[in-house]
Amino acid sequence: MKSAEAETDAELTITDAALLLGLSPELLSWLTSHAPKSRDIRKLEISRKVGAVMMFRQAELIDFNKWLAKPWYAEPGKRPHIPSGIKTEIVTEAGGACAICHTNPDSCEAAHIDPVAQSKNNHPHNLIWLCANHHTVYDKGKVGPRDQEGDFVKSLKISLLSYRKIFFSVQAEVVRKAFYLLEAGARAELLNPTTPEQVQAVNKFAEEIIGEVLKLSKVKKSEDNTEAFDALAKLDAITASPAFSAESNIRKRLHALTEVREEIRLAAGMVKCPLCKGAGHYSYHDDCPVCGGDGAVESRVADYFDPSEFDEVKCELCEGSGHFDEYDSCPICHGDTRLERRIAERTDFAAFRKVRCRLCKGGGTYGNYDNCPFCSGRGEVARGKDDTFDPKEFGQVRCDVCNGRGSTKHYDTCRKCDGKGELEQRLHELRDRREYEFVECLECKGSGQGEYGDCRQCRGHGQLPRYIRDNL
Repeated sequence: MKSAEAETDAELTITDAALLLGLSPELLSWLTSHAPKSRDIRKLEISRKVGAVMMFRQAELIDFNKWLAKPWYAEPGKRPHIPSGIKTEIVTEAGGACAICHTNPDSCEAAHIDPVAQSKNNHPHNLIWLCANHHTVYDKGKVGPRDQEGDFVKSLKISLLSYRKIFFSVQAEVVRKAFYLLEAGARAELLNPTTPEQVQAVNKFAEEIIGEVLKLSKVKKSEDNTEAFDALAKLDAITASPAFSAESNIRKRLHALTEVREEIRLAAGMVKCPLCKGAGHYSYHDDCPVCGGDGAVESRVADYFDPSEFDEVKCELCEGSGHFDEYDSCPICHGDTRLERRIAERTDFAAFRKVRCRLCKGGGTYGNYDNCPFCSGRGEVARGKDDTFDPKEFGQVRCDVCNGRGSTKHYDTCRKCDGKGELEQRLHELRDRREYEFVECLECKGSGQGEYGDCRQCRGHGQLPRYIRDNL
């Protein structure tokens, strides 16, 4: 049998990758040719192509997905940009309309489940498509009772993601589609709507699930696979029973599907998750890290499962204290003192060991800085940060706003270089020249005049730097 390490670096088709990450094949394909984050060139890496079929390394998919969930770059005072591929993903997920009221398609917008001000996270799993009205009331905590609205929207989002999984695998067998439909139905049954709008959202979601289940009953079954045929025949019998009629309560119809859920699971070659034992969650993980919250996995995944990977071991960096160096809590175990063995084995603890700062040569000061800008005056940095050191970033280049003069038409001291005429390469790249261009003052419309003399915003110039105008 292959090792667990070999399995985590297995080669997957785009369909398997979609099922692994909960992202559509369309989005995965888009991510291979577009860098989603501003000021970052990373794209999803393809391991190889077989004809027109893309193949991916599982380790790359997992690492890319984690990177996608980390904070995105945003200009000061602005939100990180949501690229078109991710916007299309969440629009499709919600059926082109608001995920709560299923109306107002023309006024919908992306809403962040975890507030963007804190998360800076545009991962599709942190976004949900809502109409302007529900976006506003959700942000203000008015979608249901205050202590439940967050859990409801998060649960609805998880349910939508689970439901979409069935459409990712166009080559999957009918029985596999049935399995994920029943899983989505189980999630929908567990939702606890408390307002009419929430009830409507859940009912709409449940009706779509039931509609797809009914479509399966019209698909011709193959008797070559006896287990699959028998399981789907029982599913057909349930959908044809009085308990599943349109007159029955929506929850009763969902509950009726549970009678054949186990047989469908077995017929699809799925087994109970060996880690969470079918619960869908494990330890501090909201979603089980092996099954992704489904409670079941393919039998091949279970064959490679190694329970020792999830044993907790003492954190090597903080030596079990929960604290390390200048950090308030250990940057690896986050103060918990222990971590799972699989994480410990993949972590380069040596990257946090200190080495002398190459910019200030260990002195703690550099040039006109009281504190070295690379080591913050400590004279040393973690080895991982030292690996990123580029002396060119601290070299001086001519300021492209004042052209080296140190002053501009409107200011005696250039705002970009602070009047020096030059600045470090790293600062030159961070401070976009366009932000310092003079544009028309919005208050006086370029006249320079206000109600009592000179305009108070542009001080009579009629223009002001773009970065000042945009932040007014």
